Amino acid sequence: MAPLRIPWRAQPAHQVLVTCSEAAPWIDGLGGFLGLRGVHLRQAFDAPASLRLLRREGFDLAIISEPLPPLSGLSVLREIRALRDSLPCVYVARQPTGRTLRLALELEAFSVVNQPVQLHVVAGVVTRSYRKRWNLGMDESAV
Repeated sequence: MAPLRIPWRAQPAHQVLVTCSEAAPWIDGLGGFLGLRGVHLRQAFDAPASLRLLRREGFDLAIISEPLPPLSGLSVLREIRALRDSLPCVYVARQPTGRTLRLALELEAFSVVNQPVQLHVVAGVVTRSYRKRWNLGMDESAV
């Protein structure tokens, strides 16, 4: 994998929430990628913990990865929309179907990523989300 260049640096106190019931290497890699840019990665291991964090703290982006007991990832996305309508969300689907993709887009997911997750893919999605949210430009070659 080619090294990732640092195309942007967030302002202090920016956070990304990753909700995933299992430890995954891409989460550690994403934490390092974000840390270099001044963004703190927080992880919740189930749906209730994720929703509690979203109620208490400010986040720039939520990444929801299947599996996510006791709810489905799409149910968590629906709950997030009820709490924070404008929060960009990335849905990481275990076995996406046309129906899953349609539902995720209806719930205004910023992006849908397939498992197994590759760090460069999720890092590119996160970069695009930050650039869109703060109008930082869209130079994809910097990802």
